[in-house]
Amino acid sequence: ADAIMLDWRTELMLGEISDANRAKLSAWLLYKNQVKAVDVTTDPEHVNWPVIPEL
Repeated sequence: ADAIMLDWRTELMLGEISDANRAKLSAWLLYKNQVKAVDVTTDPEHVNWPVIPEL
């Protein structure tokens, strides 16, 4: 996820991010947080992973 977001983060820092890329960045940041919140210890064989956002 970090590699996918790298260019969008750069665009954001430079103030050159489009509304479409800002929305994508937001979706991927949410996805990254959802992945970090997944508990894989209770049932590692049946993990309910979040849906990957569109590119």
